[in-house]
Amino acid sequence: SIEHGSLSSASRDSLREVLSPEESLSLVSAAKIARVTPAVIYQAALALLMGRYSDQNDVVFGMTLSGRSAPVDGIDSMVGMFINTLPVRVAFSDSESVMSLLRRLHVEFASLSEHEHDSVAMISQWAGLTPRQSLFDIALVIESFPAEALSNLDIDVELTSMSTIETTQFPLT
Repeated sequence: SIEHGSLSSASRDSLREVLSPEESLSLVSAAKIARVTPAVIYQAALALLMGRYSDQNDVVFGMTLSGRSAPVDGIDSMVGMFINTLPVRVAFSDSESVMSLLRRLHVEFASLSEHEHDSVAMISQWAGLTPRQSLFDIALVIESFPAEALSNLDIDVELTSMSTIETTQFPLT
């Protein structure tokens, strides 16, 4: 199902796609065939969509990372949010196959984790942007909540519904 709603101002919008269990299995299956993660398929789809609508073959969007892959002792037991949104630049050509694009993005995305704790302000400064210039206007956020993980706990809990409201400074999230 697709949920579309206005956020805090008319210039900001969100588009939320909730995959059914069948759609999730199809996405995971396609990712396995391509030997990439489902997140890479989303990245490629967004980049191609942005390219088509902007008539550009080089696009940049923000990608939210969990921030939990850092080599910090005990990070798996720490409470709190470590997320960060980093710029993802995707250049592509009409001659590149989708499979080639997916595999290239998979390799490039792996190197992004090296910078998962660098702030957008710091990266903007490295890119030579002024504080009023934005690295990106669109952010991709992929949330995955493995409900089956709750079944492994020795407690009587049932997850029946979950809802969040989040806002960002980006015009489209």
